[in-house]
Amino acid sequence: MIGPAPEFTGSKFFVVDPEWHLKEGASDKDKKDLEEFMNGGDYPKLWKHKYPEMKRPYYTWSGKVVDKA
Repeated sequence: MIGPAPEFTGSKFFVVDPEWHLKEGASDKDKKDLEEFMNGGDYPKLWKHKYPEMKRPYYTWSGKVVDKA
């Protein structure tokens, strides 16, 4: 079962393509919520698979993945 969409997806600053991200001007809460969502659950495994050169890939609110190692 799929749950409700995260609240930040309703923001006028939310962009789906090419990767989920927020535009400049988004609230700090939405930025934090997007980062927590995209770095929770099974997502760390996905980022590690997609970016094997990174020790600790971290998905940012801007849609970029950075190494937090």
